[in-house]
Amino acid sequence: MENKPAIDDEEAVLKDIDVDAPETKPVAEEPDKAPKKKSSKKIILVIVIIVLMAASAAGAYFWRDKVANDLVKQKDSSISTLQADKTNLTKEGEQKDANIASLQTLNETMTAQQKQKDDYIAVLENDNATLAEKQAAATANDETWRDFTSAEFGFNIQFPGIPYKSTFDFTMNGQTEEMTYFSRSNMDGYYELETAVYSDAFIESLPDGDSRLFVAMNNAVGYDESITITSTELLTFNGQRALKESFSIDYGDGQPVKKYGLVFFKGNELFVIDTYYTTLDDFNKFIGSFSFK
Repeated sequence: MENKPAIDDEEAVLKDIDVDAPETKPVAEEPDKAPKKKSSKKIILVIVIIVLMAASAAGAYFWRDKVANDLVKQKDSSISTLQADKTNLTKEGEQKDANIASLQTLNETMTAQQKQKDDYIAVLENDNATLAEKQAAATANDETWRDFTSAEFGFNIQFPGIPYKSTFDFTMNGQTEEMTYFSRSNMDGYYELETAVYSDAFIESLPDGDSRLFVAMNNAVGYDESITITSTELLTFNGQRALKESFSIDYGDGQPVKKYGLVFFKGNELFVIDTYYTTLDDFNKFIGSFSFK
């Protein structure tokens, strides 16, 4: 029988035997949480940058839009100003044309009246003229103040002789109306009564109250740089609200001309009574002779 080794020998044997130990897996280290914090900060930073860029873009767009709108408004304002200037210049031009036309009419009328006076005098001095012709010429050339009545327009007034009658069309506020003139001159000056029966549409285009009188006077006189208003008075004349003004007109010859005017309405009918070259007393005498028929 074999002899079993002693215990001490058995432990030695076990030590000599290479027994594979069970494989041990390395313990995974817990990942560091710091990178997550860094990633969050980066994301927030990117978001902030995007928000700032969006805000900047929105601000730039808003500013560009505001600037563009301001430019458009300025352009519209400039256009409106230019249009207003053009309208004013057109009105001033029309007013000057009307003033020139009025002066031309005055000169033509006075020239025609002077020619008729010369013709009348020639008849009176003509030995071959008949008595009837001389009487007619004397009556027409007589500058004695006398009553004149217009059945057509319903008024009475005194002229220094028999007045001359003329008509012409004029346009104001887009409406065309006919104005009738009665005029006569003597050695003291030129006397005139203008009248027109306006349409309802024309009356409606005019302002109400006293403003209507100023518009009518402006149209009758044709204010420009050559005309200076020296006095203005609102009054009641023959039961109607009226505007009385005096003017100094510079025709460029260094000798200003005095003009007096009175304007009033009766319903749709306009009356303008004025004089040139006369004294204020002569003008007051002229308008004082007016009455409605």
